[in-house]
Amino acid sequence: ELNSSGFKIAEEDLKLRGSGDYLGHKQSGANHNFKLATPDDALNNYDLVRESMNCVDKIDEESKNKLIKRWEKDSTETIQL
Repeated sequence: ELNSSGFKIAEEDLKLRGSGDYLGHKQSGANHNFKLATPDDALNNYDLVRESMNCVDKIDEESKNKLIKRWEKDSTETIQL
């Protein structure tokens, strides 16, 4: 079946190639623990989302800043979680 929805195509690509290193430079991989979330997913998993927010609040500022910096194009700095 042909599909022109970019979201659907990306989701199928994710299933086939894996998420790779989504905080780094690797484009594909066998790490299949990453999934595209929809607004319905967030609403249906509200308690999990709230719990995750509490976990993020416990990460020290230096580590948070390193994670944010990883999204910059040329960054190679890593942290241990």
